[in-house]
Order: sequence, then structure tokens, then C-alpha cells
Amino acid sequence: FFGARYRLDPASPSSAPTSEPPAWTLVGAAGAGGARDSLTTTALLSALEREPRRFTTSALLRPLLQDTWLPTAAYVGGPAEMAYFAQLGPVYEHFQLAMPIPVPRARFRVLDDRTRGLLDKLGITADDVDTLDAEALLARVSSDSGQGTGVIDPIAIERELLAGIVPRLEEIGAAMATRDPSLKKAATRASDDVKEAITRLMGKYARALLHGDEVAVERVARLRNFLAPGGVPQERVYGLSYYACRFGTRAFVRLVLDAVEPFSPALRDLRP
Repeated sequence: FFGARYRLDPASPSSAPTSEPPAWTLVGAAGAGGARDSLTTTALLSALEREPRRFTTSALLRPLLQDTWLPTAAYVGGPAEMAYFAQLGPVYEHFQLAMPIPVPRARFRVLDDRTRGLLDKLGITADDVDTLDAEALLARVSSDSGQGTGVIDPIAIERELLAGIVPRLEEIGAAMATRDPSLKKAATRASDDVKEAITRLMGKYARALLHGDEVAVERVARLRNFLAPGGVPQERVYGLSYYACRFGTRAFVRLVLDAVEPFSPALRDLRP
């Protein structure tokens, strides 16, 4: 109602025995004192009849509204739309509507010459860029091994510290517990705190080393900007016009058409 959603609440007690209790609460709209506005079913149906354009559906129910007006044989959509349709079977059945056949749309990822060359140079794949975060990618491609540079290996230092400190703490804790058993729990907690502090410190140091490799940082940023811009699939940011300007409209459209595999949800790589 008024472009918002309704949620059915349990009927509220009524001050007058013959009056209809409010049964619907307006989500996201607060009245006086912060209380949410509520309506009776009669008022709701009356408003729907008078001003139907003030009502809308959720994204999940929108296909049912569309298919009520214009019956659909097949619905072509991406992964998110397919996930919606996986939930809609019982709802279509409830409203006695024929559910359209969900057809996954073709999905593509463009790998131009520069991108392929950079992936080969770094020894990673386009799928790595899609699935790994920046830190994990930097760990894969960083060229700073720490040998002969005066840079200590954070993993080796963490193992060394844990191997030396933790057993000693456990030994001391056991000795203290012979005098006061309640100290055993305190000693175990102290040992856990020390392990956590060492691991956290070495993790920060490892990230500092990775980001100190400016070449690796720049290369990873360049790849992510093209293959997973803003952390989303490439196809959600770069459209046909972008690639048409770079590779030519006819050539790129032909590349797409040649790569289409009907009814396949697989992501296919295009190499212009």
C-alpha cells in the first residue's frame, strides 16, 4: 500500500466488540509515537479497489502478477531469477496459474589479449579472480619470497613462537594447578589468548608484506577491475556497447552468437 508491503499480524483486541480489529501492518511506515500504521481487512480491500496503482508486489511475487496479465510460455533469466523460480512452484499452483518454463540465459565473460596475457604471467585463472578475494589473490601472485631480503617469513615465525611459548605455558599451568585446581582453567585461557595474539600479529604482518609488493597489487587490481568489477560478475557492469566500441559491433555480436549454447547456464569465455 502506497508503494510499500503489507504483513499480516494477529488480530489485535478491539475496544468495541462489533468493530473489526486491525489485521494488517504497514511495513516501514511508522505513525505517531513510532507505532506502525495498521488497517483492517475491509479498509485494505477498499483501498485496493479505489487506487490499485498504489499497491505493488515483492520481487518474488512479481512474476505471478505478470503472468496473470500476460501468460508466459518461458522465462529467460540469470542465476538470481532462476533461484526465484525454484521457490515459486507451490505459489503458481495455489493461484492455479501455469508456471512458465525457466530458461537460463546465456552467460559470458570476455577475456581480451591483455587480460589473458596477465593471467598467464601471474599463473592464475579467470575463475580464481571471480572466486578469491584480493588478499588470497595477492598471496597467489606475490613475487616477494622473503629470501635474502631481510624479510622474515610470518608463517615460520608464528610456528616458532607457538612451539616455544605454548608448551611452556601449559607446563606452568599444570604446575600451578597442583596448588590450586581452579588455576588450570585460567592458564588454559591465557594460553589461548597468547596463541590468538600471535596468529593475529603474524596475519597483519603477512598482509603488510603482500601489499608491499606494489607490482602484484597493481596487477591484481587491474584484473579484478575487468573480470570482477566491484566484486560483481563482469556481465553486470560491462554491456554490449562497451565491447562493441572496443571490438566492433558485428565482430562481437558474431562472437557471442557462435558461443551460445541453448539452455546451458554455464559461464562461457569469449576471446576477441
